[in-house]
Amino acid sequence: MTKPDELLWMNESADTRFKFLADASQLLSSSLDYETTLSNVAHLSVPVCADWCAIDILEDGGNIRRLAVVHTDNRKTALAFELFDKYPPQLSDNHGLALVMKTGAPQFYPDIPDELLVSTARDEKHLAIIRSLGMKSAIIMPMKVHGKILGAISFTFAESDRRYRSKDLDFVFELASRAALAMENSRLFTEARQAVASEKHSAAVLNTLLMSAPVAFAFLDCNLRYVRVNNAFEKMCGKKQEQILGTTFGSLFSKEVQDLGLDLHTVMEERRPLLNVPVHGESPACAGGLVHSLASYFPIISEDDVIGVGVLIYDITDQKQLEQKLREQARINEKLHEVGSALTAELKLDRIVQSVTDAATELSGAQFGAFFYNVLKEDGESYTLYCISGVPREKFSRFPMPRNTRIFAPTFKGEGIVRIGDVTKDPNFGQNEPYYGMPAGHLPVRSYLAVPVISRSGEVLGGLFFGHEKPDMFTESAERLVAGLAPQAAIAIDNARLFDAANISSARLQSQLNFTDALTQSLGEGICAFDRNRKVVFVNPATVRLLGWEHSELIGKDLAEIFPPDLSSITVWDAILNNEQMIKGENTFVRKDGSSFPASYLATPFVENRVVQGIVVTLRDITETRRIQDELQRSREELERRVVERTVNLTAANQELEAFSYSVSHDLRSPLRSVDGFSQALLEDYADQLDDIGKDALQRIRLASQKMGRIIDDLLNLSKLTRAQMRTERIHISEMARIILEELKASDRDRQVQIIIQENLFAYGDSSLLRIALENLLSNAWKFTTKQANARIVFGSERIQGELVYFVQDNGAGFNMEYIGKLFGAFQRLHQAHEFSGTGIGLATVRRIIHRHGGRIWAESEVGQGAKFSFTLPPLHHEKEIPR
Repeated sequence: MTKPDELLWMNESADTRFKFLADASQLLSSSLDYETTLSNVAHLSVPVCADWCAIDILEDGGNIRRLAVVHTDNRKTALAFELFDKYPPQLSDNHGLALVMKTGAPQFYPDIPDELLVSTARDEKHLAIIRSLGMKSAIIMPMKVHGKILGAISFTFAESDRRYRSKDLDFVFELASRAALAMENSRLFTEARQAVASEKHSAAVLNTLLMSAPVAFAFLDCNLRYVRVNNAFEKMCGKKQEQILGTTFGSLFSKEVQDLGLDLHTVMEERRPLLNVPVHGESPACAGGLVHSLASYFPIISEDDVIGVGVLIYDITDQKQLEQKLREQARINEKLHEVGSALTAELKLDRIVQSVTDAATELSGAQFGAFFYNVLKEDGESYTLYCISGVPREKFSRFPMPRNTRIFAPTFKGEGIVRIGDVTKDPNFGQNEPYYGMPAGHLPVRSYLAVPVISRSGEVLGGLFFGHEKPDMFTESAERLVAGLAPQAAIAIDNARLFDAANISSARLQSQLNFTDALTQSLGEGICAFDRNRKVVFVNPATVRLLGWEHSELIGKDLAEIFPPDLSSITVWDAILNNEQMIKGENTFVRKDGSSFPASYLATPFVENRVVQGIVVTLRDITETRRIQDELQRSREELERRVVERTVNLTAANQELEAFSYSVSHDLRSPLRSVDGFSQALLEDYADQLDDIGKDALQRIRLASQKMGRIIDDLLNLSKLTRAQMRTERIHISEMARIILEELKASDRDRQVQIIIQENLFAYGDSSLLRIALENLLSNAWKFTTKQANARIVFGSERIQGELVYFVQDNGAGFNMEYIGKLFGAFQRLHQAHEFSGTGIGLATVRRIIHRHGGRIWAESEVGQGAKFSFTLPPLHHEKEIPR
């Protein structure tokens, strides 16, 4: 005979069950801690759905773990836990919970006879405990998702003397499906979080490899613009990363490199590398300095698409310089089950939302339903129509998106469910412009139901909206149904978002791995990574070639097995790991076959999350560099021997030159003085006996001998310039020019000359020699402007191609540029003696002084328009400090 309480359970209204499922769904969506939420569901179930409720989890190792047992009597709850601990179910059992966990099929016991208890008991004590529980009827339902068994939920009737019937299986199945969905959501969240952590780890490894590599590296996008560079590239360019990124390829380098831009497009189009391209030109980091490099360009491919070009630049300037020096160095349950199954199996957002909208439209009895995704525009309003159900999409496509009107706002703000029997009579209806109600041609809406879809985080994902042309069509039951579906939709949407995030993270990680692999495969220098236990965890092909081991042989080897003691000692290892020091040096490395080679190395700590995880060592074979250095040393020794020989020869030559100068000074001056003296005596003592012709002849003799004396003096001075020791210092050359011109003005006070001197010009050189040079140039300007009414002399400077050039300019007689080749030669004059006096030694003296300072001198002129003499001197040590 059926018990009254049994009849009560059997005749429970569908609304009560749906309300229970809605409450259970709310609990399951309230947290990602599935153990807490499942335990709460077990408490919710007793005594409404069962006298006993147990939830068990199937762990990865095949063990069954009891998560929760609920009974109104705490003593019986403790007894159930004791039973589970002493007699845990085994997957080898063919009954009850173990069978459900093994097969994934539910176990239904409408009645539990004593024979069943006897057949499952392991011993008498076990049987006694089972009998004391008083179990009368039970359902054990698996919790499954995507075909995987996660656990089981058990409902048992005991002292209430109720019984389960077959129709209860659908209800328990729906509850178990929702519980499985909550567990899967938690797993996806954990995996997504782990994927993000893995991505950060890989990014840290890649960043350490790239930034610490001694080879200059850059990555360019398909438009050949820099998107990433390492420290070595910054150093090579002499610019910071922010100055480089976004600029085009070749803009930092010489014309030769810029022309390679066309070849790089070929690299991307043909997907083949361009290796070891010799590049040389002016260094971007040092104006005027030449850099020699070997550059390799290779396509960067991700998921079969070329995303840019990688550039590796080996600076071989030192080697080239050395070489150059050598050469020069149910309807509802079914629908709920259908939706639950769909949401459990589906991870596509558009399909999830469409499934929920279709199901909710059908279950609520609406003529049409819609899901509006909550997209906020810049003006703070307007939401995008995501999907509709019950009517063609075209019915809505010509209308604007709903805004935050008084009707829609509570849903979009997540303030709660809105159900209105006749929306046209609601006081909030028709209060917003421009329509003040529904636009013309809109589907007629009287009954209105709106439910916000809210994420676990509290974010309003959007809203489910339903309408009917008749009033009062949406019941409280319809509201609960839709309210129960909304949390499932939120869970599924969150799952889809997590799935998309995991896919994006995975794609980024794969791209990073592809990029790292392409980089390390292309490097010519060895890269070897060790973990904190000194074991090899990574080597690139260059390391395999250098050490002569197979890749598989190197992985797992200890540091001391492949590296010399000065790098593999505990002291060095501790310095890198504990003090985060960078160790570099040179040593001899031994290959697998016993042969050795010299190499330079750099050991860098690999840091992740502020913890040193190991070290990265780069190796470079310097055999060729050592050979060149040895040859260079021999060349230097030979050069020093030749310098000694030439110094001896030069000393002898200087001695002969000094003897010659002495001879010129004494042996030639005495006759000249005699000629001049006797001529003067004749003019003074015998003037009355000489006619005018004789007197003129004697005057000519005197003038010629005096001119010859001045030429001898100039020759001696020119000779001294070559032998005199230079004392270089910082000179205020503007002040020197002013003093010289003041002296010239004092010697000829009747002349009016416009003098312009650039202020605060400095030079670096021998003060005495530069004064001689400047006196000659300014004296020439003074002399050759004597016939100019508005004479003008300028001393100043200018920059020509970055070089500081001094000049003396006048508007005097000038000269014909056809004879520029003779201008700086000794005794070369471009004007007649009767026009302008002089010996022709001055400009030769100037050129010799400028050349001794390592400078250059040249002239520009036009007859009758004046002349400009320009010269350079060695740059000042701190030229930027000189006022301009």
